[in-house]
Amino acid sequence: MKNIDIKTLFLDIFLCICFVILIIITPPISVKNPCTILSFATILCIMLFCILPHLKVVKLTQDKCIVHWLWMKKEYEWNELGVIKYGSVGEGQNGDGEGIFFSRDAVKNGKKMTPMRIYNSLDIFNTFYILFLTKTQKKQIMQQLSDWKIKIAFDDEFMQKREYKRVLEEKIQMREERKRLYEDRKKRKR
Repeated sequence: MKNIDIKTLFLDIFLCICFVILIIITPPISVKNPCTILSFATILCIMLFCILPHLKVVKLTQDKCIVHWLWMKKEYEWNELGVIKYGSVGEGQNGDGEGIFFSRDAVKNGKKMTPMRIYNSLDIFNTFYILFLTKTQKKQIMQQLSDWKIKIAFDDEFMQKREYKRVLEEKIQMREERKRLYEDRKKRKR
């Protein structure tokens, strides 16, 4: 089972194309024009630190988890991973940003590894994630991991947000029901 985040990949490819066009239309690099050198170095840094980390491919097997990045590969046994957490990094209506987040270390630099910290980490091989693109993909991956008896923790903040949304939906539904009953009672009085 392989996974690559398509939305992020398309965004990164678009950014890369824009930067290449920008490099082409800028004047030639020369020592006399330090602004051009600075802009080229900035574009190169953005490509290295913002685009390339998203090109990871995560392959899940029953015994291990394999992370491919460009031509390099790292394998982890399931018990080597300190964090396997279900959570979210987005605020989207359709569950955008929901996924499983993996980290070799449970605590890094004295800070707990949260899904957002894992998502934004530049540590290519020690932190990685799988973002669900569809509900069927989510169901398939979660079912496969449960069949393999891999324990997945749920992020506390994610669960609190989910509970808050559920309570909010219940309140809205109750309000709509009261409104409907009020309208029915009003019609009967006439």
